[in-house]
Amino acid sequence: MQRLARALAERGHDVTVLAASERFDAYDTDDHGARVVRIASRKNPFWRANPVPLISLGRFERFVAAEQPDIIHAHDALPLCLQAVRARKRIGVPLVTTCHYYPSFVASYLARGSRSHRVVEGLAWRYSIALYNRVDCVVFPTFTHRDSFVERGLEPPTKVVSNGVDLVRYSPGVTPEDLDGRYSLPKGRRVLVVGRLAKDKDLDVVIKSIAQVDSTPSTHLLVVGDGPHGDALAACARELGVEERVHFLGFVPESDLPDIYRASDVFAISSCHEVQSIPALQAAATGLPIVAVAEGSLSEVCRNGENGLLVPARDPASFAAALDTALDSTVGSHMAQASLALSTLHDERKTFDSYESLYRRILERETAPESPSAPEHLASVAAAGRDSPDG
Repeated sequence: MQRLARALAERGHDVTVLAASERFDAYDTDDHGARVVRIASRKNPFWRANPVPLISLGRFERFVAAEQPDIIHAHDALPLCLQAVRARKRIGVPLVTTCHYYPSFVASYLARGSRSHRVVEGLAWRYSIALYNRVDCVVFPTFTHRDSFVERGLEPPTKVVSNGVDLVRYSPGVTPEDLDGRYSLPKGRRVLVVGRLAKDKDLDVVIKSIAQVDSTPSTHLLVVGDGPHGDALAACARELGVEERVHFLGFVPESDLPDIYRASDVFAISSCHEVQSIPALQAAATGLPIVAVAEGSLSEVCRNGENGLLVPARDPASFAAALDTALDSTVGSHMAQASLALSTLHDERKTFDSYESLYRRILERETAPESPSAPEHLASVAAAGRDSPDG
């Protein structure tokens, strides 16, 4: 969302972002030309770095009336999108949403046990479909993600737009000479994971797989990111006796992140709830083979047998076998080239073009005289091609 807001501002649009305050108190700021209105928020019990915004329906309507936007684009399902949906008829502004989650993600935090998981996931599906059926267009990062919602009863027009990746910054290259020293990177083969250290990411699967990768200790795991599950993951590595092969790098600034990818040999992702995965796109753009679980929408970023390998979820032995294969120099080289080819479909400049075009088409439709014909479906598989999402 930040990249999109900055790009639209750079293209001359007036952009206002309404978001939770990480300080919990309200304040305004500027972000590369986009006005950011941080509203009062409260702590999120499940995700410390993602506070929950607080805004009443009346205040939301007054905010929109003051801003007078041409279009509203919501990126959450609660609470801002819900208020936008509730106010939609009164404010009279077209509402676009991008769906960034699977309902199974919600259940992974709120459910206790398999039966509870099914109940919570079912309720999350019902809420999601009811919410998104009241907007003008729903955007999904992948076709797999979109199809799952359509099969559940989603009715509005949809469009598939990749989250996108900066192909200028994320590309193959030589790493700085001091990178290994600055981050204490180990010698040998390096498997990389990037993301929140959270329960839903199932990162313990990758740690357990490292313990099973061949018979040599020369394969190391680099873990980039922080989060509430970090201590549990470190404990897992100690219990398995692989703490010397699992390296927690913590938060890595964006300026150094491309070089961390370039310093690695394989990218691994074990989450079952990914709608696309920006880190996986970054890995592909850097020319890394990918090992991923065959869940969510990862099959569109990791094409099995082409630029990576898909394995069953929560299966460390299968994950280890796939890592061994991808770490083979010949296999890895072929997969690296396939990753680079795939990444060209996800150039973030195409993503920005797609959103800008979508906004214009919706506004043109809003101002056009009424027609008895059915409205155009904003994204059809035939128009975009299943392997070529916009952006």
